[in-house]
Amino acid sequence: MQGATGPTGPAGPSGVNGTNGTQSFLLVGGNLGATVQGYNYSTYFNEFLLGNVSSTPPGNSPLYYGPGNGVDAINNSEAVPIDAGTASQLFVQTSSVPGDGESYTFDLLINGNPTPVTCTIGLPPNPALTQCKDPVDTQAYNAGDTIELEGTASCCSNPTNVMWSVVITQTTPVSAPMPLVAKGGAPAVITAPVQ
Repeated sequence: MQGATGPTGPAGPSGVNGTNGTQSFLLVGGNLGATVQGYNYSTYFNEFLLGNVSSTPPGNSPLYYGPGNGVDAINNSEAVPIDAGTASQLFVQTSSVPGDGESYTFDLLINGNPTPVTCTIGLPPNPALTQCKDPVDTQAYNAGDTIELEGTASCCSNPTNVMWSVVITQTTPVSAPMPLVAKGGAPAVITAPVQ
């Protein structure tokens, strides 16, 4: 036979706070929004990724795609400064296949320079695909570094619009703590709180 349950004891001390988790967000860009406009040569000259600028419609290569809806033939014109973080999981989608024997190559840039984060559409064994990804390589960015995507088309690839994304995992820059100074200019003595 079991006796009556005794009274509940006092609550134990609170546990130690856990560490802050990391914050991630999806950064997207490209020029697929341009497809809703009517075609005209002056507007579209720099918006189609294409290895042959004498084709119809005309295009350009390389092209640079910033975050948001923007594209230009000038490096750094679409680059955007970002907070400290690490870019990973590059994904690129095109509106066209490159064509037989042709390819599109995409490189993530930091301050206008290539990084290990890259992917190519149109190489064997799947030349008919319209997307590529780099799930392995990463690139760290410091606060104020710029980010953009460079797209390069082989001659004579089909003209295409481009959409891209990367996952940005934010990091907090570590800085040295400011020293505490007691009255009179002497360093303050800090003791650990009693647990």
